[in-house]
Amino acid sequence: MGAIQLLPSFELYRLSARENPLQRTLILSAALPWSNLATIFASDYFGSPATFNFRGMNYDGFQAYFGLVAFILACYGFFKKEAKFFMFLAIFGLLFALPPFAYIGVWLNIPIISSGFPSRIVFIFGFAMTVLSAFGLNYLTSDHIKISKKLFIPLLISAGSFFLIAAATFQ
Repeated sequence: MGAIQLLPSFELYRLSARENPLQRTLILSAALPWSNLATIFASDYFGSPATFNFRGMNYDGFQAYFGLVAFILACYGFFKKEAKFFMFLAIFGLLFALPPFAYIGVWLNIPIISSGFPSRIVFIFGFAMTVLSAFGLNYLTSDHIKISKKLFIPLLISAGSFFLIAAATFQ
């Protein structure tokens, strides 16, 4: 039954402009560079297009930043048993955005995956780390760690005020 839709769709995909050899070289150059792993900790490490000091190739596609506080909370989330799937998903998303793993879809000629930019899979890393940060927040506020409830709120308030002051200073 599905052949009525799948066969014409496969033929349309096979004849599309995305199967161009020039497109393939562009895709091979669009993996997340290893140096851009620094954007996990500082979003504008290579500059910002808004302030005209960006020195890089692709600002939107090569960003792995999801928040410094969220990163710290995600480190606590790694200790939860329920978070094993999201740990795997974060590692998968980061590995397959970086070379040489980013080129597997192109080398194996997997439909749709072989025609997309490999660095875009970094959103899976960001999503998984955000879920892990929720697990970490839950872990810190649970009854297992009684001292952290007393320390967590003041730490969060002081860290938030520090970041607000830092953001106001650099504008």
